[in-house]
Amino acid sequence: MPTREAQQAAANAAMDAWEHVPWPEGLLSYSCLLGEDGTTVTHYSQWTGDEALQLFRRNDPPERVQGILAAVPGIERHGVVTYRPFRDFVVEGPSEPPGCIVTVDITFEGPDPERQQRWVEAVLEAAATGSRAQSGLLAAHFHLSTDGMRVLNLAEWTDAAAHRAFLESSTTTPASASPQWHRVMHFPGLKGNGATGTPSWAQARRHLPYRGLFLPPTTT
Repeated sequence: MPTREAQQAAANAAMDAWEHVPWPEGLLSYSCLLGEDGTTVTHYSQWTGDEALQLFRRNDPPERVQGILAAVPGIERHGVVTYRPFRDFVVEGPSEPPGCIVTVDITFEGPDPERQQRWVEAVLEAAATGSRAQSGLLAAHFHLSTDGMRVLNLAEWTDAAAHRAFLESSTTTPASASPQWHRVMHFPGLKGNGATGTPSWAQARRHLPYRGLFLPPTTT
């Protein structure tokens, strides 16, 4: 979207479109995140399983998407990636809603579900043994793509400033100084890393939580 106004309008159109269709069986939640760049909207939906998702894709009325595109001309749609939840890392302390969602999308050179899992376990081990504080981090939720090639870390932060401070601290206290983080950054088969690659957290994208819909309560 060319402007922040168009970005918000696109998110509103996507959310409002659900008001005109029955709630799909198997859908647990649907959320829109506004990219900090002011031009992107990330859609995040949770389903009971792949069977429910595939059923929805076959029966999704075309009017729903057509209405969104008509409401905000010029929308560029990108591909959909299917993930399954794998591991969660929650920081101890009082619970509070996140003011910033940071996504980190990791891609491997080929499909290997076991490698996906090993990489996430390596990240969690490094986080548990690291000495560098991550003030402002609330939680990290790791997802594995069903094609075996990607890992998505959806991290919750108190606000964008806390995440920026974390990135700035990494330039003065590199995580790669830790053997555990060095293993994460140089994991075999990991695209974008290695001797000349970019640290995974430098590829992070910040988002603002915007609107969400959740499974309506059942009535008896």
